[in-house]
Amino acid sequence: MLLMGMWMSLTKNPMKPIRANPMAVAIAIFENSFLSGLVHLLTNLTESLLNCLRGSRAVTIWSMVTLLVLLKLVSVTNWCICVPTQAVLV
Repeated sequence: MLLMGMWMSLTKNPMKPIRANPMAVAIAIFENSFLSGLVHLLTNLTESLLNCLRGSRAVTIWSMVTLLVLLKLVSVTNWCICVPTQAVLV
């Protein structure tokens, strides 16, 4: 019976409740938040750089394609102009 009374008193009114240190909890929350923000920033910068390079590569390819098409058109039009003049001269 005595043990039963001790058990009841310890569960109802504990002498030293176990509580976390509020400063340690605050520091842990701050560190986790800071690291999460740092990872987020680095991820965004990496993806932005990849998108930028991918876009510039596409622009470079299209500018080369348009340049080749223009050169082809110029060579075709020069050939069409030059052929009749040579035919007239012969």
